[in-house]
Amino acid sequence: MGGSKMIPIEQAVQGMILSCNITDRHDNILLPGNAILTPAMIASIRRHDIAEISVAVDFEDDQSVPGLDQKLKLEEKLQRVNQLFMLHENESANLQFKQYLINFIRKAKQ
Repeated sequence: MGGSKMIPIEQAVQGMILSCNITDRHDNILLPGNAILTPAMIASIRRHDIAEISVAVDFEDDQSVPGLDQKLKLEEKLQRVNQLFMLHENESANLQFKQYLINFIRKAKQ
């Protein structure tokens, strides 16, 4: 079962999933919840002087829970998918295919 936790933006890494919308000082949505963080997104969050973000977590994120290696391998796979699609991430077909891959990788984990 998953949940969320607040982390300092300095601990944010590519592939993490936002658990809620990130808004600016005027309540404009900068990034939607469930977005998968990219380096550009993390840089944007920093430019808006946002110190903490809420990210999705699993029990496996806890160091004391068996299966942490499996979680790390999942994160590596998700990061690799993000890297592969980085150059053309705004093209509709690429976004759709990227999301299919991410969903497939996550389902294979279960």
